[in-house]
Amino acid sequence: MELYWAILTVIVLAMRAKAHKLPILARQAAASKLAADLAPEIEDIRRQGITSSLGIAQALNQRGYHAPRGGAWQATQVIRLLKAHNQ
Repeated sequence: MELYWAILTVIVLAMRAKAHKLPILARQAAASKLAADLAPEIEDIRRQGITSSLGIAQALNQRGYHAPRGGAWQATQVIRLLKAHNQ
């Protein structure tokens, strides 16, 4: 009987570990999609000579784009976005 509970415990812990990773994977997928969707816009901003992360954030805000959580873009978010899309 102890072996049964030990095996069951291992199974439950493994399931919890996988379930914990699902939200992370969903956020990563959403970030990749956002980066891909904004790539043409960011390229246009860069063609205008705006290359700093702060400048890109300000340009995205001026163009009406919202950051992933709905607020204004910040330089750090732009850095992460570019890193996610390898730009």
